[in-house]
Amino acid sequence: MRPAKGTGSWRLGLASYQREELCWFGIFGFSMRPDEVFPRRDLTLVSRRLPSDAEAASLGPGMIVVECKLGQDSSGGQGGTGGQGGTGGQGSRGGQASTVELALGEAALTGLLSWLEAAPPGSHLGVYSAVPRDRVQSPPVFGW
Repeated sequence: MRPAKGTGSWRLGLASYQREELCWFGIFGFSMRPDEVFPRRDLTLVSRRLPSDAEAASLGPGMIVVECKLGQDSSGGQGGTGGQGGTGGQGSRGGQASTVELALGEAALTGLLSWLEAAPPGSHLGVYSAVPRDRVQSPPVFGW
């Protein structure tokens, strides 16, 4: 991960998909908290590309660089919920749009795209159409 296109150095880390946010943990940190938190409704994939020769040397083979927009411009005018960041944080900041680049393998990119597309209906509007958990009924179990 690194901030806006072509600026800063790449930081090695691990992403964790939560229900409504992507948590990014830096490998070389001592904290049990994520370095960055990107709310799902504020995260939009803008473009993807192969790494440059210089990037490929540090990222390794088989990586794809994706540019992600965070914040107001990525959610159709909705303000961001404010990301968290311990190291200068690239999460959305008070509704302001920012950009971050992620270097992912093909399988990880497929996972990110699936997670983004699997958002509940209306989640980008801050409204959920899902049935509350206390009203969900288990399907009948038939014994054979």
